[in-house]
Amino acid sequence: MHEWYGVYFPELGDFAVDAEYARLVSELGDRQAIMDHLGVSLESVGTDLVERDLEVIRGLGGTLSELYRRKEALDAYILEGMDRVAPNLSALLNPNLAARLISLAGGLQRLAKLPSSTVQLLGAEKALFLHLRSGKRPPKHGVIFQHPWVNRSPYWQRGKVARSLGGKISIAAKVDAYRGEFIADVLKEQMERRVAEIKEKYPDPPRREQRPQGRPQYQRHGQGRKQGQNRWR
Repeated sequence: MHEWYGVYFPELGDFAVDAEYARLVSELGDRQAIMDHLGVSLESVGTDLVERDLEVIRGLGGTLSELYRRKEALDAYILEGMDRVAPNLSALLNPNLAARLISLAGGLQRLAKLPSSTVQLLGAEKALFLHLRSGKRPPKHGVIFQHPWVNRSPYWQRGKVARSLGGKISIAAKVDAYRGEFIADVLKEQMERRVAEIKEKYPDPPRREQRPQGRPQYQRHGQGRKQGQNRWR
């Protein structure tokens, strides 16, 4: 969208992005009409387009606008459903990530029965089986990597943060599954303290073992025996 319409009006990217960009292109289309709508006056460096090309681009903008509207409606539906079904899990993570975990586990009851170590790796089954089959490094997290507590942590802290978050998710899922009280604010506070402790305790990456330089020296056959010593006695 930006690539096509940017040929005609490249400056629009400085005033609108994503859904607003697509809406302006689909509803107005004309460069001067968009500038009047935004209340700006400038000389565009874009080239002119024939009417047929502009119609095609406006049609693409309308399609993108409809997709954005559907996404917003779906997000609102997920938010409403998660607040009703799993309020603690939704508040601890976010509605979309909580719904993804429930889907991967096969339901809220199933998620509540899983150990926290399994919750930590939900979504990373391929990497886990590859580790078991070929001995490669095991995964440290699954889809919970999408949470800022994990993906914004340095790489050497992510495993510890993901392990702690998996435990809190397991607690929240159990409370939601068995209709307990709302404790997400307590879990979030505990998790924030734990993340701060990890960052304070492990500020630097671990040192990697230094491999010996050069080619290994192999002992030749028979070397090291005393002169005249027989191999067989």
